[in-house]
Amino acid sequence: MYLTVPATQAPDAMITSNGRSQTLIDGTKLTISVPTEASPQALYSFTVGERGNPLAPSALNLVSRVRPPFVNTSVHFLNGFDYLYDADGGLVGFPLERPCRAGDREGDAVARDCAVSSCPGRGEARPGT
Repeated sequence: MYLTVPATQAPDAMITSNGRSQTLIDGTKLTISVPTEASPQALYSFTVGERGNPLAPSALNLVSRVRPPFVNTSVHFLNGFDYLYDADGGLVGFPLERPCRAGDREGDAVARDCAVSSCPGRGEARPGT
């Protein structure tokens, strides 16, 4: 994953090196909301250095600290979503809700958007929370 994080959101104490570039320290929780935090249609969340989560990138490289926010999620982002890409039209579509899959855990970004009836341990319908 390639990412720009403003210094106000990631102070120097959260920055380290992965041998190739600057990165965030393991244990840092990242959440990316599309299109906005106020009304996310897709929510991507993981913890840096987390193993065993198909959504977590294998590496995170900070691109710059001075340019506007930028993210290239890598293909790991797509592991959490059912999607359809229309190459002719250049459009991508995501369903509003999907059934849970093996490996989804309560509290994960993916599990929060699952159909409640198919997620073990889900007591009430509160999409996106």
